[in-house]
Amino acid sequence: MTEIKIAAVGDLLINGKICMSVKQKGKNTYNFDYLFEEVAPQLQEADLTLGNLEIPLKGNRAFIKKRNPKTGCPLFNAPEELAAALKRNGFDVLSTANNHCLDNGMDGLLRTLEVLDENHLAHTGTFASRDQSKQFLIMDVKGIKVGILSYTQGTNRIAIPKDALWSINLINEDKMIKDLAEIKPLTDLIIVSLHFGNEYHKKPDQKQKKLVKTLFQYGADIILGSHPHVLQPLIRTKSNKIAIFSLGNFISIRLRNNPYTNNGLILQLRVKKEECSRAIITEVDWVPTWTLRRFKKGTASYRILPNLQKEIQLQNFREDIPLIDKKMMEKMHAYTSSLLKRRKPVLRKKYQ
Repeated sequence: MTEIKIAAVGDLLINGKICMSVKQKGKNTYNFDYLFEEVAPQLQEADLTLGNLEIPLKGNRAFIKKRNPKTGCPLFNAPEELAAALKRNGFDVLSTANNHCLDNGMDGLLRTLEVLDENHLAHTGTFASRDQSKQFLIMDVKGIKVGILSYTQGTNRIAIPKDALWSINLINEDKMIKDLAEIKPLTDLIIVSLHFGNEYHKKPDQKQKKLVKTLFQYGADIILGSHPHVLQPLIRTKSNKIAIFSLGNFISIRLRNNPYTNNGLILQLRVKKEECSRAIITEVDWVPTWTLRRFKKGTASYRILPNLQKEIQLQNFREDIPLIDKKMMEKMHAYTSSLLKRRKPVLRKKYQ
């Protein structure tokens, strides 16, 4: 019998404001480690950690601050140093199929994949060649073969080049069923990342529910949702399959002045495999998180904090957390606990 621990987080939406907050004084370099310092132990202790990279990495040029003139959607870019920081702080796999993957065109999509490869970060959802698009990402985690698929409902109305339609996995039920049928015999466990739903909606719509049900039916074991930028419910089937419709933002500025966009979590799963059988999920846990913004001498800084019940009960907050954030963290902790149908989420150092 083999056991592994899987951790998953939502959107890594590191825009220009966050990038500028970690720019090194007097240099054109960036150190993103500060963002993740307080949650790195929970990311690093898992045997497999996944996240949704919702921003292209195309060099340390000026950050895109404008909107797409045709669609009105924001266009993003982040320095390439971000990839190294994600690797150092515990990430193993990044989903790259999302509505911002073409913000810098095909050049940006391809450079992002190069940077991830250079930093030994596995990825899926977007592809550099037709041949690569036909290859499944399968991670061998302590002998358990974990297949990972990734799809997005769109690209913010930026057209995929006609000669590279293979470069992005779009949500297409027929293709997804075919992919599941092909990957299942090669794996012990299947994770599907879905960039879908409606932004800022706290509940999934009927299309999301129907798609999740279909993917479960055809072999998905774990479904990780993203795109709404706020948490959505988690469901667990009688056969121990797991879906969370949206993991929310793991790191982001506050979007539309909505505090729920600073609320996220680290989903923690324990998976067990007996000899000659498929792997099963035996335990579900989570660590609520909060993106804290501070100002010092007019300069903003950001970091992800674990938002733990123990700290709330004892008022054992760090002194540098403003009162308004303390109150909001308490509110979000209660909301997350209620949403996920559990009263006492805890931080488990060893998932024990």
